[in-house]
Amino acid sequence: MSSMLLLLGTVMVADEPNQGYVALRERVLARVLEETEALMAGTLASTLSSYGEYDMLKDRRIRVHHKSKNVDDPRDYDAVGVRPTKDGLEVVKSDGTKLTLLAEEVSISPA
Repeated sequence: MSSMLLLLGTVMVADEPNQGYVALRERVLARVLEETEALMAGTLASTLSSYGEYDMLKDRRIRVHHKSKNVDDPRDYDAVGVRPTKDGLEVVKSDGTKLTLLAEEVSISPA
C-alpha cells in the first residue's frame, strides 16, 4: 500500500513503507512559481502582510551579527524576533528594548 504526504499541494508517494518519499519536483516548482506569481500580482501591502503571517523569526531566539555569523563582533547580541514592520524590516527585542534591524547592517542566525 502507498503512503501519501501532502506538500505544497503536491502528493509525494512511497511505494513501500519506510522506503522514503519521491518528490515530484516539477509539481513542487510549479506550485512555488504559482504562489510567487500571485504575490507579484498583489500589492506590496498584501505581500508584506503574508510575510508577517509566516515570519519564521517571530518568538524565536536569534543571534544578531554585525559582520557575519562567522566573525565575532562586540556589537553582536541575542534577541527574540517580534514581527516585521509594515515595510518588511524585522523588529527584535533584546534586554527589554525593541529594535528595528536593517538588513544591510546585520546577519541573523539561530541563537
